Amino acid sequence: MTAADYEFACKAGTAGIQTCMGMVKSGMIPFGIAIGADVAQGAPGDALEYTAAAGGAAFVIGEGKTIADINHTCSYTTDTPDFWRREGQNYPRHGGRFTGDPGYFKHVQGAARLMLDAVGTSPKDYDYAVFHQPNAKFPQRVAKMLGFTAEQTPSNQRISTGLRHRVSRSFSQTQLTSTMHCMPNTRERS
Repeated sequence: MTAADYEFACKAGTAGIQTCMGMVKSGMIPFGIAIGADVAQGAPGDALEYTAAAGGAAFVIGEGKTIADINHTCSYTTDTPDFWRREGQNYPRHGGRFTGDPGYFKHVQGAARLMLDAVGTSPKDYDYAVFHQPNAKFPQRVAKMLGFTAEQTPSNQRISTGLRHRVSRSFSQTQLTSTMHCMPNTRERS
């Protein structure tokens, strides 16, 4: 058995999926399981105390009969220390407003544009767009910045990430936790 433990919250689950995809495609393993879980904690009185939470999801990656296909992945990374927890600290620290711009907005826009360019699509080609949700306002704002409409990004959706294409139902993850909420029809078929 091969096992790996990734860190850095949001990115770790997606890196697990990409690793499993590569190992399956290479023939090293027939199936892999990527598990993303986090217990995010905010210090008492910090804004994170009200928005951080715990969650997890697991994806079995393999070939053959599947309930969903991952048609493309990409990574977008910069050295932006907007959120951190030092060894031994009980609570993470963050850069306040800096976590929004350039932290969140730069990275979500960069990743979304990279993915759209890579697959040759634009916002009008999607029924729904869902983005990482560190709070209630950021996803709606970044959707508008990218050119998605309010109808494509319903405010009542509690989904972390993904894009659902009209034709192929392809998914693009920037965070694993809670992604299963993005695929209600596929859960019914499993």
